Amino acid sequence: MKFKKIRFIVDNSRVLHSKLVKGWIENNKDKIEFFYLPSYSSERKPK
Repeated sequence: MKFKKIRFIVDNSRVLHSKLVKGWIENNKDKIEFFYLPSYSSERKPK
């Protein structure tokens, strides 16, 4: 049975760029996919 990838939509938190997490992502890249949201942008902030 073939499974689809699990997709994560995440912010650019520093912890997500740590060696431990990057290693986990690399080891599981056939099962998961990460989409990083853009950094803070003041022009997108609602008024």
